[in-house]
Amino acid sequence: MLSTDQLKQRIAATVHKQGPKWWANVRTNIPLVRRDLTELSPRNATTANLCSSGPSITSDIGFGDVFAAPTNYSFLMANEIVPDFLVSVDGSEAQGTILGSPRLDPSTTLLACPYTSPNLVRRASTIYWFHNFIQGPTDNPKSDPFGFNHVHQLLFPELKSWIIQAGCVANAHLIIAHYLAERAIAMYDVVNLNGYDFGYPPYSPITRAPLYISKSDECWTEKPPMGELEDPNTEWKQVTLPNGTRFMTCEIQIAYAHTFFILLQWGIGSRFTINNLSEASLLHAVPQNEWGTSEALKSFRDFIDDQWTHSSSEQEPATTPEVTQ
Repeated sequence: MLSTDQLKQRIAATVHKQGPKWWANVRTNIPLVRRDLTELSPRNATTANLCSSGPSITSDIGFGDVFAAPTNYSFLMANEIVPDFLVSVDGSEAQGTILGSPRLDPSTTLLACPYTSPNLVRRASTIYWFHNFIQGPTDNPKSDPFGFNHVHQLLFPELKSWIIQAGCVANAHLIIAHYLAERAIAMYDVVNLNGYDFGYPPYSPITRAPLYISKSDECWTEKPPMGELEDPNTEWKQVTLPNGTRFMTCEIQIAYAHTFFILLQWGIGSRFTINNLSEASLLHAVPQNEWGTSEALKSFRDFIDDQWTHSSSEQEPATTPEVTQ
């Protein structure tokens, strides 16, 4: 299991790999970066519905603000749910392509960082921006080899919002909801998790292909290049949760789930009642009343280490059964 320092190193490695592309995105976005996240009009909703793209994602969403990701936007729209916010912390060109639409609905506000793909930015009519910093506002060459933190401050002095880089948009949802509530821009006191699995049913499409988009390909109008969002060489292994749920996961998904706990340990999300945790979620490996504690993190790491190291790999069936959605 990755330690906190290893997580930071993994993020730094991503920055190093993606740096040139992200800088190209920054240069393109410079004229468009105007309104800071804190300039959002006050929100009246008391519930934030945070939608990740795991297989448990559902269209059964109650009242409140809906936070979407590029990978589930088409699924939500196809089910007549217009997200209030679409969050992007990714510079990949596919972030725009996977929407399945040339434009975001006018009612959807894009929340983006300066290196967000212009292919996504150009599809939005309303955008608010934030710094997605790597380890902290202070410049750190080891964790930020391309100097994003420092140069962003020089290029975009009007941006006051610093949102920690937490590896994936699912975790960014939690951070941004907390950020808005802390600053009384939103009145959130309840968070509903939707699709927060950090894993997938055995033999589901994502364990066999480099890309998984919500539940269905029916919403597509065009597909991104294979391998744009997921490494086709990702090693998937089966894990059995204490409650008996079986699913497939990989190291990066474990890292994202681990980061979720770290965020809670730092106090992010502590102001919320968190509901609707999927039974297929890695987060089920730790009782919810222990979330955010050092003991919970250690327990989770030990559980994953044991599963990852000692679990016997099962042979795939000759024919892959259809996954029940």
